[in-house]
Amino acid sequence: MVRITGLKGEGVMLWDPKSMYEYRWVESMLKVKEFHDDEAVVIGSERGSGRCENMMGALVCKNKAGV
Repeated sequence: MVRITGLKGEGVMLWDPKSMYEYRWVESMLKVKEFHDDEAVVIGSERGSGRCENMMGALVCKNKAGV
């Protein structure tokens, strides 16, 4: 996976070897991508803009590193 993402790839598509090949996404396929997550504390929020003007737009968060 490191090599694929290093070459700007998003992930790999796996399919059931017993299924027939199709030139589109089907339920017998599975996309596998890298996943990164972290814990954070919500310290605020921002208003939405445009069509989301009267809604919450984004959460302002801080992780353990203070970012």
